[in-house]
Amino acid sequence: MNAPIQCPCPSHSGLVTVVIPAYNRDHLIAETLESIRNQSYQNWELIVVEDASVGETERIVSRFADSVPNSVKYLRNEINRGAAESRNVAFRIARGEFVATLDSDDRWLPNHLKLLVGRLQRSGAGIAYAKVMMFEDQTDKEMGVYGPSDDEVAGFPTTLFNRNFVVPSATVMRRQVLEVVGPWSSRYQFCEDFDYFLRCVSSFVDFSHVDEVTCHYRKCHSGATTEKLAGTLEEVAYTVMRYRRSEAVPADVSRNYAFENLLVAAKLHRRSDPAKDPSADRMRGGQLLIQAWRLKPMRLGVLLQGTAICLREFVYGGVAMRSDRTRFRTTDASPATIAPRYLASHPAVDQRAA
Repeated sequence: MNAPIQCPCPSHSGLVTVVIPAYNRDHLIAETLESIRNQSYQNWELIVVEDASVGETERIVSRFADSVPNSVKYLRNEINRGAAESRNVAFRIARGEFVATLDSDDRWLPNHLKLLVGRLQRSGAGIAYAKVMMFEDQTDKEMGVYGPSDDEVAGFPTTLFNRNFVVPSATVMRRQVLEVVGPWSSRYQFCEDFDYFLRCVSSFVDFSHVDEVTCHYRKCHSGATTEKLAGTLEEVAYTVMRYRRSEAVPADVSRNYAFENLLVAAKLHRRSDPAKDPSADRMRGGQLLIQAWRLKPMRLGVLLQGTAICLREFVYGGVAMRSDRTRFRTTDASPATIAPRYLASHPAVDQRAA
């Protein structure tokens, strides 16, 4: 069971607590902070949690705090605890009625908080999310919009089990969601956000989609999750498997999604260059095919292919059969314990409602 977050501070109506976890982001976080300063919705407080990195982040945050009238807090983990637990540290002292997550390398457009807080206030939903514009690090070149299609919005929440189109930096939630659903899980290396949103869906939290780009999402810098695509998609598959007993979707649907994601992850492990994707491992590709077969035992071809890959890597590649089993996968396929049902004080809403 995920223990609820206990927030000792009373909730301040209309206030947004902005939460930023930071690790080695001296060269990027100033832009992120400026995007908060430029928000048209000015009723916010900021909590930055530096995750045991060494540099100028504290000084940059302090200088920003001196330049704005809003409350700005800097906290520091003395040992590296990961982005999820760093967020949880901030969540526990949040004073806002709403909580907005923002990664230290992303940027908000000026209307981000206004649009998403407004949607929550009008709709009564627990979580509001928007689209992001991906941009290339160094050049700022736009790389395309990321978010749900119209069909994915219409098919929510089932479609979320197939693809995580909810981006943390483009999300605002009610603090009540955290208090009921609980903290973000620190067991994940890549998909702590996907796990949390599936847990919210499984607890019947209402989501509302704002069909606009309100955030710029940085890609292609060193350390980005998208650099480790094989490991990320593997963890996506295992995350879906953990929620296969969720009441939010039929069991066969989540099983099919997990099966397909395992096949894609296996393909990436086999075909990706480890020099470009350090999470890629050919042996792991074979192991994932065997795991996929366990979901659909009638697909004997998948079992044979996975077994052949493992044997080939073992015999010719000199790879130990278990050498990579937990190198990048920090979760497992055991069913998740679903949080208590989220009982909002508002009626259920259509995601597409204005």
